[in-house]
Amino acid sequence: MTVSVVITCHNYGRYLRECLESVLAQERPPDEILVVDDASTDNSPAIAAAYAAFGVRYERVEYQNACHSYNHGIAATSGDLIAFVDADNALKPRFLSALATVLEADAALGFAYSDRYWAGEVSAAAWADLGVVPGTIFRSFPPEPAMLVHANFIDTMSMVRRSAVEAVGGFKDIPILWDYQLWLAILEAGWGAHYLAEPLYDYRVHGSNMIVATRPQHRGCALFIRREHFTKPYWAPYLRPELTVQAEILPGQPLPGGTPCQLFLTPEVTGQAFPARLRMSVTLPGGIDYLDSEVDLTSTKVTERGNEIIVDITYPVPDRNAAAAPMTMQLALVSRVASSSDPIAVTLTWQDIFENEQTITTVIALPVLAINPPLRQTLEPGGIQTIRGQFAPLERATVWAAMPEGASRAAVTLPWVEADREGVVRVDCRSAPRGFTAIVVQGEALRNLVLLVTNQADAVTLPQRPLARGGRMGRQALARLRQWRGIQPPP
Repeated sequence: MTVSVVITCHNYGRYLRECLESVLAQERPPDEILVVDDASTDNSPAIAAAYAAFGVRYERVEYQNACHSYNHGIAATSGDLIAFVDADNALKPRFLSALATVLEADAALGFAYSDRYWAGEVSAAAWADLGVVPGTIFRSFPPEPAMLVHANFIDTMSMVRRSAVEAVGGFKDIPILWDYQLWLAILEAGWGAHYLAEPLYDYRVHGSNMIVATRPQHRGCALFIRREHFTKPYWAPYLRPELTVQAEILPGQPLPGGTPCQLFLTPEVTGQAFPARLRMSVTLPGGIDYLDSEVDLTSTKVTERGNEIIVDITYPVPDRNAAAAPMTMQLALVSRVASSSDPIAVTLTWQDIFENEQTITTVIALPVLAINPPLRQTLEPGGIQTIRGQFAPLERATVWAAMPEGASRAAVTLPWVEADREGVVRVDCRSAPRGFTAIVVQGEALRNLVLLVTNQADAVTLPQRPLARGGRMGRQALARLRQWRGIQPPP
């Protein structure tokens, strides 16, 4: 099969020489090289003319329109395969041979594409805005329809089969993302595509190229393309995700003042469609406190808002189907009540590709738990009180003084304390206000309670929720505390 190279250029004379040299240095020489110069006012014509002796043709057009320039190149060449090359980029030696070999081996393929290297001369701030590092590889993805409905990851710097691109009418005249529209049209027409996981060209980033200049327009144009294409039957299986939540609660060893529980949540995506992002909201009923969480996806963000835990999930790239390995989230909770009539509510929220919000809610009933009362310890004479065997080594604890009924404040916060390496906590009660009924000490890891009670205290009223939230322990410390308490998560 013959291969034509179509190089589109507009005022890229400063890059054109490097581009042409890279085309002429290919392991598989092209059968045809055409430079389509769209209204350049720089030295692009002179640069192209210098390569005429090497078989480079030059044609000038006045479209000032990239789509028309590409289509002109298609019409003005004759190769069975067409490699689109932007004049500001440069090819690696295997670009033509690698992509052409793939298309020659499978007549059902309409186009083939590869990874690329980031190159260019923009500022460090511009690179940071793009979120990439110069010289690194941009990895593309397999041509999965379930991925393409969310975003275009296939650059124009690809190789197409002439019969495929002509069958769909070439590039559609749109301001940006014309390559995205072309790939969708070719797939809809029944052609396949092939991704070669090898960087085969340098993608140059500079102040006037499309990736920088048109970023603000991407969202609107992507919606336009989606509304045009994704109403067609070909895309129907990839548009609306089917989601469920698998949930399990495992109670732990009852502790003074509460019972720790492990809540395992697995949001599952079934079928061929998947959400690009998903928000999972876990609403806890009264008497249930959140301690910490563990998630097996690094792209997951967990935040706490009152009695609600918010989990933002960016889904991994699917491997030949959208139901990629589901993530599991483990929430460490502590229950202050033996039973609750209110369940835990888990709500999944996501946007479909047309930016319509979708939600489903699952309720999880709480099991009946054994709740041990807080450990009561009579205050010892003197200002320093010692508590042994109730806290982990180096565990931090919040301390407050409970006041009698009718006092202006139900509780007064005292300085926090930290257990020593043997787990012994010493509480200085000398700063407590006069008339207090008990000193309440609460560990910040598993939230066990110890009451240092005065002789006159018949009953102690505790606040509805702890005065200080946990979470400062960190995952490694929490895992160490679980092991120390003999509470192990299931394998």
